[in-house]
Amino acid sequence: MPTQSASMPSIALHSPAFDEDAVYEVVANEMESGKTDKGLWTRLFAELDGDEKRTKIAYIKQRAEKLMAAERHRVAELERQHAIEMANVERLSQQRDEAISRLALDEVKVMKIHKLAEQHMSNPRLTTDEKEQLLRLAGGGFAWVVDGYGKCTATFLSEERHFSSVKDFATWFSSEVIPTLLAIKKV
Repeated sequence: MPTQSASMPSIALHSPAFDEDAVYEVVANEMESGKTDKGLWTRLFAELDGDEKRTKIAYIKQRAEKLMAAERHRVAELERQHAIEMANVERLSQQRDEAISRLALDEVKVMKIHKLAEQHMSNPRLTTDEKEQLLRLAGGGFAWVVDGYGKCTATFLSEERHFSSVKDFATWFSSEVIPTLLAIKKV
């Protein structure tokens, strides 16, 4: 029966409660196309003394279980990765909130930040030096990467970002930094 070796197919098992019938359909399609798991088929054929019918039945059951186990493992790994990502998002969110709280405690600094941020809103063409001044005032930083290609690194609210161009930096500055700074309230 085995003609080609089956791989772990991408099947419609993308949820923890996947449809077992879909798994058996995959096994049936593998068998019809001759793309069975040769090692499994051969081992079962030997264990069942060459009985083709019993081998086929055992193969279907064991191959389906193998596919379901692989899918359960894949889903568990995705859930683990998601949990790690969510923990990182929560950590970054807490760091951001703490940094904003620290900034809000200094009323004079907040007024300067608001003034510069509002200037940027009315004229988004602040120079890189003015943007750097605003970042430093807000407790962040800015540095050119010494490689001659115009790359830079900016730090804002405990998060370091790397940019391949001044344009990328300016876009990030306008879309993320300015709205955050304008949201800071005096305590």
